[in-house]
Parts: sequence; C-alpha cells; structure tokens
Amino acid sequence: MGVVYRAWDDELDRPVAIKVITERALYTEGGRQRFRQEMRILARVHHHAIVSVHRAGQLENGLAFFQMDYIEGGNLAQLIANRSVNNDRLTASEAIHLLSPIAEALDYLHSAEKPIIHRDVKPGNILIPFEQGWGPASVLTDFGISLTEDETRMTSAGTIIGTDQYMAPELFAHGTFSEAPPVSSSSGADRYAFALVVLELLTLRPLRSVMSDEAWRFHRVFPGVSSNEIAPADAPAAAAISSVFTRALSNEPSDRHPTATAFLEDLARASAATAPSTFIPADELQKMEPPRPALPPVRPAGAQMAVPFAAPPKRRKWVRPLIAAGTVAGVALAAAVAYPTVIRPAWPAEAKNMASEFPQVLPDRQRGTGWNNTKCQTAQLQPSERARILCTGNNTTLAAVDYGSGDWRNRVVGDTANATHMSNGTCAVDVMDVPGNALHTIAVLPEDALSRYAFLISGPQINKDQLTLPVC
Repeated sequence: MGVVYRAWDDELDRPVAIKVITERALYTEGGRQRFRQEMRILARVHHHAIVSVHRAGQLENGLAFFQMDYIEGGNLAQLIANRSVNNDRLTASEAIHLLSPIAEALDYLHSAEKPIIHRDVKPGNILIPFEQGWGPASVLTDFGISLTEDETRMTSAGTIIGTDQYMAPELFAHGTFSEAPPVSSSSGADRYAFALVVLELLTLRPLRSVMSDEAWRFHRVFPGVSSNEIAPADAPAAAAISSVFTRALSNEPSDRHPTATAFLEDLARASAATAPSTFIPADELQKMEPPRPALPPVRPAGAQMAVPFAAPPKRRKWVRPLIAAGTVAGVALAAAVAYPTVIRPAWPAEAKNMASEFPQVLPDRQRGTGWNNTKCQTAQLQPSERARILCTGNNTTLAAVDYGSGDWRNRVVGDTANATHMSNGTCAVDVMDVPGNALHTIAVLPEDALSRYAFLISGPQINKDQLTLPVC
C-alpha cells in the first residue's frame, strides 16, 4: 500500500526514507485510514530494532507521506532467495543471531501499555543492514496493517488482511476477518508468523508450500522437521529442534511460547550441540543490493514532488520507482531504492561534544566512518570516564576517551615521563606506549585545552598511526 523513496534531509544533512501512500490505495478511505493508523502507531514506537519515524504529513496534491530513518539494507526474503540457489541453509545459531532483534521488537510491541500487533510478520518485512556488527542484525518494518487494543479493523467482512503463508490457523477459523480476535490471540498470531519465518530460514522453504489450500486454512498439522531438511550442522539435533517448532506452531495459541524471545531461547537450547556461526559474510549481504541509479540534481526548497498517477507495477524483486527530485517538509527527494533501514543514531551529549572536537577522527553520528575507515560507536564507560567512543576496522582499534578534565586524565594515565612530545604549531600531543596489551598499543594525549581527552590505538601499523592521527 506504499512506495518508499530514498531522500535527502537538508536540515539533518543525511539520507532518509520517505514512504508515500500509493495512488491505488488512495482510491479508498480504508487505504487512507490505514496509512494514518501506521503513522499513529509508529509515532509511539521506540525500539532499536524497529524503524523510526520522524515526521508525517500530506502534500498539496493529497498524497500522504512520512519520513523515517534510512540506512543501506536488504531484506530477509532476498537472503532466503540467495541461499536457496545453492540450498545453503542457515544453522539454528545463525538464525537466532539474525532474528533475535526481531523477537525483542515483537515482545516490546506486545508488552506495551496498549499492545501493538504487527499482523504481517514475514521475510519481506524484516530488513538486514549491510553493516553487520553495528547495531541490530535485523529490523522490523511496515506497520500498515497493525492493530492495537483501541483500534478496530478497517476491512469489510470476508477480507483477509495479512500474508497467507505466514498466517496463524486461528485467523482462518471462520474464513473471515469480519470479527477481530482478542489482542492476546493476535499477539500469538504474530509469534506464530515469526516461528514460520525462523523455520523457513532453516529449511529454505515456507511451510505453506507443503500443504494444500484446504489443509493450510482449516486442517493444519505441523509435519515436523527431519535431519535432511536443515543444515548439516543441525542434523544431530533435528528431533529436539522439531519439538521446539511443534510447540511454536501449535494450532492452539495458548500452547505456544509466551514470547518470541522464549521461543528463540528454547531453539538455542535444542541446538546447543551445533557449531555457532553468527555473522553472515559481508559479500553475501552485498548480493542483496540493487543497482544504484545516479542521484538527480536536488531542486530548490519548496519544489513540488511529482508522482505519476499510474497503476503501480506488478510486484517483483527490487521494483525501484523513480520520482522527480523535490522537497517534502524540508526533505529533498532523490532516486528511489527498495525499502531501506537501520539507524545511525545521534551521539549522546558527552560523546557528541568529543566528536565535535575531533571531526577528522570521529564521525558526526554513531556507526559512521571515522579515522582510517573505522566504524565508530559508543562503548561502556570505565571509572572516571565521561564518554568513550570505540572505532574498529581496517586492522585498527581506536578508543577515544573523555575524562572530563586534564587532571583526571593524568591521574588515570599515570607517568608520562617516557612519552614523545609532538607539535605541529597548532597543538601539541604526548605519545607513549601502553604496556600489558596483546597488540602493540599507544596512547595519544592532547595537551592544553584538549587535555581532558585521550586516544588509545592498537594495530599492526601502530608506528605509522601515531604520526598520522589528525587530532588538531
């Protein structure tokens, strides 16, 4: 019911995503209501594994839109399709690592003061960032058909909302959605869909594909999981894994796991003997990336967004609509790409101050690129520290630390009598070896107005690093 465009926010100076309700959905009041409902729901959702929405509104031509975070990513459906080519099934440990953020997001939604039911949990609505290891491994999106306790379904009798092959059996009980089930039952339906997604990751085929229409809708029986249907590493634990899914996919909602996280924990115990393998290789993730059209020139602020009023194309892999560049509430639209997501959040206040002092070393936002092509984010504070940013990558680890004052830093660092003093005429630093580390580590200690800060650097080219760190 919506099209997502890549855009540029002039105020924030960063890419964002703009979701615009499609022309076909605008034909009905129900479509416009669902769009407004999605905006209301997302406005009160704040979770690291759920896409964040910043603003919403309506254009002069009547099209509704909202702006959300943009970060490069593909989706789980594409990953499954890529793995299916060579029948390369994910292990249980890989699936658990990849989908733990989604389990946490669903539990967060279901446990809210006014529980939110997603109602369309499926691989296409689970996004995977290309930058694995920085933030959540996956992100939940698309709340266009969600339901809360205080909102009613906006469908006519007999209309099914959701995706058939990920729907729980109780939703087919009467062949209609004219009556909404209780919220507790619907949250169970979300967890059922989530279990189907996990099962599909392990077997590379949807459970729906092994059942007739009649059996799927009204006589569903989970057939179990055999050792030849899952990754070889998991084959010895096939019986235990099958038992977990038998519970998670019970036709009776009350018999299922109480939370999505409990289901993954049960699966982890069942597959404990299998070899862990958590991160998906970066080159595999890049295969999900569509070709990029060049960004067109940005029009002056106030330019109208031109969206052709034509029937949307049939759904296919990586459909990429293009619209003319313009601005929506201060957002300059550019070339469109498929649904993105994963967040680069702002620094906390103290870390932000440190990043602004060293713009050539630290990025302006978390998970951005810092000195020597490292990726940076906040790290756990040690005693006497006000802020700590850790940057890793390119065979280098850099820790930037704010001690609050030069006195505190010197107390922590200790004797600097053997430090090498360096100056470029603008600022001065002391550089010294830090003993007791597995890798050669040096400390770079700015002086004068910057004496509250320290940098610890480890890497195979450490002797070169200490001469090129642009602290001033």
